[in-house]
Amino acid sequence: MALPVEESSKKPPSFQDDLPSIYPCNGDVRYCYLRYDQYTFAGSHNSGAYDLSFDCSTALGMIKFMCYKGIPHPLMNCLWNNMANRNLLRQLRDGIRALDLDTCQVDDRTVLCHGEDRVRALGEELPDAFSQIRQFLEENPFEVVTIEFGDNDGDPRVNAPNIASKLEEHLGDYLYHHRCSQWLCLGRWM
Repeated sequence: MALPVEESSKKPPSFQDDLPSIYPCNGDVRYCYLRYDQYTFAGSHNSGAYDLSFDCSTALGMIKFMCYKGIPHPLMNCLWNNMANRNLLRQLRDGIRALDLDTCQVDDRTVLCHGEDRVRALGEELPDAFSQIRQFLEENPFEVVTIEFGDNDGDPRVNAPNIASKLEEHLGDYLYHHRCSQWLCLGRWM
């Protein structure tokens, strides 16, 4: 969790009366008065890298042997499953508030993945991943979660619209579209 710095811990006069004193933002009422860009979100790298399956359809050469011999569990975890046994919902319940999701194109679909081109492992479909995030937000209405889309393997003209439409479909009422020069305080997002 972030610790407010001295200058940002002061309540803006125009905002201090807007929130009840017991209103918790990401676990602490003091965080409600921090702007989004003043708060440090606990995050996980390659958040979607769990329960992945090696993509044998793209593998070539030396790496293809893993498709026939099977990938030993420890090797799979080392190379691709960085978040083994920790799906998105579990990570959020454990305190993670910033998710770094890598995506890959499979035909005309976009899925969570880790790696790219000939050495990639594929994971969940976006609706399944976004449903976990939605479930957490429904269970925890005073939490702010950041989703960042990192590496993208595939055609951005396919992946970008897929990601945008699935985000809107599954998390639309929870999304914040930043359009002004200064970020809002976390308490304004509740």
